[in-house]
Amino acid sequence: MSSLRDALRQAGLSESKKRDKRAKGKRGRQGGQKSLETASPSTVNLAEAYRARRQAEKQEAAQKKQAKQAAQEARRQRNRALEAVLKDQSLNVPEAEMARFFEHAGRVRRVMCTPAQRTQLNAGELAVVMFRGRALLVHPATAREAASLAPDAVPDLACDEPSQDEDDQMGYPPVPDDLIW
Repeated sequence: MSSLRDALRQAGLSESKKRDKRAKGKRGRQGGQKSLETASPSTVNLAEAYRARRQAEKQEAAQKKQAKQAAQEARRQRNRALEAVLKDQSLNVPEAEMARFFEHAGRVRRVMCTPAQRTQLNAGELAVVMFRGRALLVHPATAREAASLAPDAVPDLACDEPSQDEDDQMGYPPVPDDLIW
């Protein structure tokens, strides 16, 4: 067997095949990885475009996160200021039995009050402030102060009752003019 190897080596066939295999392996690895210098200009532009888009998306996400954090901090400061204003100002009575319903933020809410507080509330002598999910009864001056800090915390308690006409004495709704019997 060694004689065959020796003969092939002398003929130069075995060394050349090894060189070819080595060269193919190197070319195969180099062929898969094109450098940017040998790539066409369109692929370079595309790579730069993707890189720029990723960078822009990262910046946009960072700006959104920063804006969200700033809004949260502003809300926390507003709640701290409201808490300072409303501290020991609540007139809610734990034994209150009557509910006074009102609309706030698109939902119907209620505040429990005594009969005397309800008449004062309807007359405008008391006000309601929504704070941390609770409806607090307070004096109107306190409510004005809270409204200066957070206008959405003070609901409008005015009733939008329709005016009573002389035609509407029976309690029926008005009949439209274009209604044909």
